[in-house]
Amino acid sequence: MEKICFSAEGKGRVQLSSKKYGFDFESLISRDKKKWALDFHFPGGREKLIEVDYETPLSKQKETFKRLLLDLGDGEFNDFLLTEFWEKMSKILRASEGLEIGLDWHPIRDKFIISFPPENGYFFHFEASELDLFYKRIKISIDSDRDRGMREPALQIELFLQNCSVI
Repeated sequence: MEKICFSAEGKGRVQLSSKKYGFDFESLISRDKKKWALDFHFPGGREKLIEVDYETPLSKQKETFKRLLLDLGDGEFNDFLLTEFWEKMSKILRASEGLEIGLDWHPIRDKFIISFPPENGYFFHFEASELDLFYKRIKISIDSDRDRGMREPALQIELFLQNCSVI
């Protein structure tokens, strides 16, 4: 897990059902404050800063992320999925410090995968791949158990890391 870079910059893509949106990003993890910040830069000058306070999984920043997804989408966004995203990412961030146990994670060749058992009909999947000095691609997805593999995930965020600040 030490090769996963949470302080980086690069390009990314967020997918809501069948819609995809590209962005540039910068991210920074503050281990002492237990926060991970993602700064999204969308075309047209739109920018959104999201913070995951991984000591308090459902932080006030959850609403900022929800507004970002609603701005991108054209309707209501399932609040359960957003809560799942927040809680699972908080566990992964704690695990990156050795604070969280009980995660089902495993490195496979040049990939690092964390899968959570289905909850309320949804799977959460975290995959880091393209290992060099650090994993250069991170894919985070939430998918319906019913539709898994047959259609686009309900929510997917892909980060393509170009630079890593801290390993």
